[in-house]
Order: sequence, then C-alpha cells, then structure tokens
Amino acid sequence: MLQKPTSTGLKAKKYNHYEAVIRGGVYVGKGLSKSLAIARMKSKKDIWSISSSYAEVVAARANTKGKPFKEVDRYRGKPKKGYYYHWHPYKRTPKAHSFYGGPVK
Repeated sequence: MLQKPTSTGLKAKKYNHYEAVIRGGVYVGKGLSKSLAIARMKSKKDIWSISSSYAEVVAARANTKGKPFKEVDRYRGKPKKGYYYHWHPYKRTPKAHSFYGGPVK
C-alpha cells in the first residue's frame, strides 16, 4: 500500500528507508533495510528515508565514485511547493532519487 510521507516520517516507524514512486507526488511503500535501499537505488528506483542523513548515505553508496548532491526542484529560485528535497548519486548515476521529509510548503 502506497502512502504519502510526512516531514515526521510514517506512522509506524519500523524502518529508516522505504520504496518510493513518483505518481503526481511522492508515495512510499514497504520498508527496506539499508542494503536493500542501496540495491533499489542502484537499480534506478527511488527510495524515501526518514532523514536527510539517511537519504544521503543511500545516495552515496549507490555510486561510490564521488559525492552525492542535494537538491529540490525550483521555480524562480524558490523551492516548488509540493516537491521533495532529495539526494542524487554522484553525476546522477544511477538515475534515481533518495527522497526524505515532507513536501515543500
């Protein structure tokens, strides 16, 4: 079952990482161990973590050739409402997002 993440995480915090998909917004699915989250990102699929630091670790391990980078989609220099901050692996390879937190308000 997919659900929207919030800035405080999911209701039942059993995991630090979750499957994520973009469908008109970010939705999360089942919880993942760190190793499964890294494997998912390496296979070009998105993940969502309970914090920026957890999301950064997954992005860093998905491509160890360089440092990951943090971003959010912007409009006229400001973060877009409803979009999520996320990490990308070095040089966006693999092409996937490591989301965290809730949407920009």
